[in-house]
Amino acid sequence: MNLLCKLDKWDIEWTKANSEEISKVAGVDTVMHFVEQSQHDSFRAQACQIVGMIAEEGSINHLLLDMDCLNILVDAMMSKVVLVKRAAAEALAFLVRDDKVRATITNDRILQVVLGELSKSSDQILTENLMLILMNLSLSKIFKPAIYESGVLDSLVYNLVNGHT
Repeated sequence: MNLLCKLDKWDIEWTKANSEEISKVAGVDTVMHFVEQSQHDSFRAQACQIVGMIAEEGSINHLLLDMDCLNILVDAMMSKVVLVKRAAAEALAFLVRDDKVRATITNDRILQVVLGELSKSSDQILTENLMLILMNLSLSKIFKPAIYESGVLDSLVYNLVNGHT
């Protein structure tokens, strides 16, 4: 897993061929197992990072959905460890960017967890990833009213106007 994460660190693009290869060797199952059940936070964060690379490329997102990846990433986002939260939020942001993935979301659990994490986040990278999730969710009509009603847009505008990061 560490080697796969180095690809991302070295800006080597994850390709469709990589996604196809990892799906052939049951690598997606293994990675999702680490995201869901690893007791080692660094392994869990690395697995989330790999899911993010796969989701960004997009060709096997259907396999991630078959494994309940959305809920697993949301659970990982609620970790106490910032590194895991960051990686899970980034992976989730890439996953919900896909229209087909957004179309499968039938409840507001993701939105509620994102808003909850956003309200208590003091980490800039995590906050940016959470905002990306909100931005991508806002592309779906069912989430627009809830995002507006949450007050997050008012807070964002206030911070922009008053020069806060």
